[in-house]
Amino acid sequence: MAGTPSTSATWKIGRQSAQGTPITTGFITALAEQSSFYVAFDEAQKAAEHGAGAADRATARKSASIRSGYLVRGQFRCNAYPNLAGLLLRGAGFGVSTTGTTERTHVFTLATRANHAWLTMLHAVGGLERRATDARVNRLTLTAQPDGIKWSGEWRALTEDDAAGTETTTAESTAAELLPSQGSLTMNFDPAGADTEIINTSTDDLTRFTMDIANPLDEADLALFRFGHADLTQTGLTVGGTVEGAAIDWATYDLLVRNSGANPSASTAICDLDTIFQSAVNIAGAAVPYSCRIQVPRVEVTIDEGGFTAEGENLIRWSYAWQMIDAVTTPITITLVNLQTAY
Repeated sequence: MAGTPSTSATWKIGRQSAQGTPITTGFITALAEQSSFYVAFDEAQKAAEHGAGAADRATARKSASIRSGYLVRGQFRCNAYPNLAGLLLRGAGFGVSTTGTTERTHVFTLATRANHAWLTMLHAVGGLERRATDARVNRLTLTAQPDGIKWSGEWRALTEDDAAGTETTTAESTAAELLPSQGSLTMNFDPAGADTEIINTSTDDLTRFTMDIANPLDEADLALFRFGHADLTQTGLTVGGTVEGAAIDWATYDLLVRNSGANPSASTAICDLDTIFQSAVNIAGAAVPYSCRIQVPRVEVTIDEGGFTAEGENLIRWSYAWQMIDAVTTPITITLVNLQTAY
């Protein structure tokens, strides 16, 4: 029997105005390399039972499991086209403020728990389009390297059914993909003090950058007299990542490891991070490119141990691991510039 080609699948995302109300307009159809949509049941596994059956058989499973609820789960991976990322950020726990009339500037900052957005997902494979209502993103990762920039992650939703079939959507724009050759990155040591520059891609080469937004959701919200889950509450958002492929720099080592002393220091290395990825072409009618800028004013930084290992004919480069510290009013700002009206 012939299978169904993945290239015929579709994945659409839209933001709900409130929990419990799936939308029918305002979807963006993703241009995805990977998308999935499946129902995962909560099943009560019984202990080994005895007493049933006519024969003397030592079997452990003599009755079926009990289904007590379900969640809809999905994964995705797509290139850094200009529009979809904003909806993914809303689902991952960010709020947004939008300005502009030609090009739109969308400034994303961490939302309060009460303002964590709900999404509707539509997924079609083999002629059937299913709908997930009350969805949220529990992991969102940006990976940038010389062969491209990609968003990837996972989502969860409370309800599954068939799509209405009348939903309206807009295709993701392919006019201006964000490119790894366009943009910049800077990282400065101790933003509360001397503010010493340790990386600037105007003079320093890097091979990879990652940002991982981990937004774990409570997936154990089960109760008596209810089949399913009532909420997907945040349990502890973190943002971190890596800056990879930097040249060995012992002056930076003295700052991050020794805090400018003669020996390893008990002081944690705190830096600020600012990076922007851009398209090669400007937005139609504007003098600026499509872009995604990430600003994190306080990050804890360490040098990966692989930067101190010599083996074979390997080239030794340094990779920095960074972790956002929520110690300022706005611990992270992600700014998208595109033609999307609103998120």
